[in-house]
Amino acid sequence: MPIGASKIGSLGGISVEAGCQTFNAPGTFSAPLGLTIVSLNGYGGPGNSGNAGSAGNSGAGGGGGGGGSQYCERYTGTSRGNPGGNGGGGASGGSGDFNGPTPGASGTAGASGNAGSAGNAGNTGSATSGFSKTFPGGAGGNAGAAGPGGAGGNGGGGGGGAYHPYPWVSNSSGGGAGGGSPGGGSGSPGFANPNFAFWYRGHGGGGSGTVNPGASAVAGCGNPGGAGGNCGGGPGGGNSGGLNANVTGAGGGGGSAGGSAGGGGGGGRGSAGSPGGAGGAGANANPTAFNCVVITSGGSYPVTVPTGGKLNVSWQAQ
Repeated sequence: MPIGASKIGSLGGISVEAGCQTFNAPGTFSAPLGLTIVSLNGYGGPGNSGNAGSAGNSGAGGGGGGGGSQYCERYTGTSRGNPGGNGGGGASGGSGDFNGPTPGASGTAGASGNAGSAGNAGNTGSATSGFSKTFPGGAGGNAGAAGPGGAGGNGGGGGGGAYHPYPWVSNSSGGGAGGGSPGGGSGSPGFANPNFAFWYRGHGGGGSGTVNPGASAVAGCGNPGGAGGNCGGGPGGGNSGGLNANVTGAGGGGGSAGGSAGGGGGGGRGSAGSPGGAGGAGANANPTAFNCVVITSGGSYPVTVPTGGKLNVSWQAQ
């Protein structure tokens, strides 16, 4: 409703007091008789906030380390080699050639995860309108940044090679260390008895799963963990892990040893991707003014005002 009065004028015998009317919602301005000039000041609604960016993907698990090879020197002067098995994810075992024991290769690190997607920018706020004039809304907020991808898991360590010269004596070789943190399980060491009547084979450690770290290898066969070689190591942890590294973040299992050499360590799991950035807040609209707007005495003027907008109609005495 019109408020206030400062001066009284006359136009054709009709006096119009100075006044104003404010709209915070849609409505209609009914011009008093004799009122022909008004001033307008208003603004639209605030802009919407931008959307947050999505999180990055997890890094891939690291490959398991290869098992080491065994080299034996017979009393006859001949020799033989026992190659180690390959670790899951492509790391090679020891070669088992006749020139000495060869440790297994360390597993390769997993690939980093892909970054997430950036969010969308917020929409501009709705405009206020009336009297054939437009009062713009506020600017939309900035889009949230994409979350960085997670780092790939570390590869498992290669198992140590074993060498047995004549006369055969007690000899042991270390198992490969697990990769990452939490990493895959460590490989078990191999061991030969003094008379070389038998040996303990080193086994590969289990690859780290997407939930739990991989188990370390223990003596014996039959547990999943090594992709290649005669025996695997401890099982992978949690929801996956084991024979091969994969894109879900689980590490590959370590390779088994050749003879009494050491088994390879399991690969570590990839890190989770980082969250995306938050979207920026929408801005409030800046006021827009129109002075000396000519209207029709006694006319009706619809006004559209969105949530958060405002329109003020004022006039001097006429």
